[in-house]
Amino acid sequence: APANGYENVSTLKSHTSAVTSLAFSSQDILYAGSADKTISAWDVESEKLLRKYKGHNAIVHGVNIPYKNL
Repeated sequence: APANGYENVSTLKSHTSAVTSLAFSSQDILYAGSADKTISAWDVESEKLLRKYKGHNAIVHGVNIPYKNL
């Protein structure tokens, strides 16, 4: 086991730069914001990339899920 007690069980790849923020929705979707100016939406169960949101002008520092979508 790793020194910190945690073990990597999966790696989701879609960004070309560092991931800067994460948010989960109640629909088991993981949103990852990145320094590459994109947000990726992942189905946690299947580990499939659902959508990549492009068009930000700068690093995505935070991802917020609206309350109605929790």
